[in-house]
Amino acid sequence: MSQLLLEASESMKITRHVVGQDSSNGRGGRGSRSGSNSAAAHAHARRIDDVKLFLLPWRKRLPNRADSMGAWTDCLSWRIQFFEVMRHKFRSLAPSEGDASLLHDAPWTVTTLARVARSKGLNVLANRTLAKLTMKQMERVDGFNKVREQLMIHYSGRRTRRGRLFGLDLVNSIISAEHMRSFRSDEQAELYRIKGEFLRSLSDNHSDRDLANKAYSRAAQASTTYSKGWLSWGNYLHSKLISAARQQQGKSKAKAHQQANSNNNSNNNNNNNNPMSPRMTGMSTAQATPNQQRARQILDCLLQAITYDTTRAHLSMVRVLSLLAAYVSFATRVCACLC
Repeated sequence: MSQLLLEASESMKITRHVVGQDSSNGRGGRGSRSGSNSAAAHAHARRIDDVKLFLLPWRKRLPNRADSMGAWTDCLSWRIQFFEVMRHKFRSLAPSEGDASLLHDAPWTVTTLARVARSKGLNVLANRTLAKLTMKQMERVDGFNKVREQLMIHYSGRRTRRGRLFGLDLVNSIISAEHMRSFRSDEQAELYRIKGEFLRSLSDNHSDRDLANKAYSRAAQASTTYSKGWLSWGNYLHSKLISAARQQQGKSKAKAHQQANSNNNSNNNNNNNNPMSPRMTGMSTAQATPNQQRARQILDCLLQAITYDTTRAHLSMVRVLSLLAAYVSFATRVCACLC
């Protein structure tokens, strides 16, 4: 309640500040029209800077992540309503809608509320909140955040195959659109990463898995320093390695069962010929090479992610060490590269 009262007081200050500057700028006499255009432009730029200065603390003054959705809604819904009033009431103060969008922080506030709702599993609320963002013109970063949040709502809210296919069509339409060029390299990498996540969830056959791998690879090509893209690619390859190891283990168990049945009358328990020995499972010459190749790719992705600093990537150091311990043959070379 105290935060709402504080922001209500600040909202009144912002309104009075904008109105006060506009009225003071309109008091000039007719004889001073020669410099009126430059004075008006200077006053407009100063007004936008002052409003941004007022709104900057609002981005940092947010509820805690553990707070209920009601606390987030009370705080951010008030701001959205205030920004809507600002946009309509002071539309005459800005030459265009693009300039008017600088007088408020509605896009960031709406996408933040939608993201919090999605993180708490309230995907319907997140979708309805994002639908309130109907501005035709906004800053590039705000436009990208809106697009990304739309995709993530589809990914987390529609877990059926039909829903994931719809989300995949949406991300493909965005990637193939003309405004894709206006995004930064890391933003393009994030869109390709999300495409890979959709394809990974649909990977029922080998061709879909190949498409997912290509999407992650395209994300790494779009931005070689985007840590989150490297981390997602490494996680995907690691899941493939685990799946291949389980298949090999199943084949080894089946082979062991056949040998046990064929040698029913034999009491030979030599460990060197035991197919269930830990050193033998999945470690034949023919099978070790693909696993080593996958492990090298995983290590490359995870180490790149750690290098370019993602908090979640640093948690992958345990996996890096376990892979180095499992594939000792190239662990020395990797450690030399790290040093």
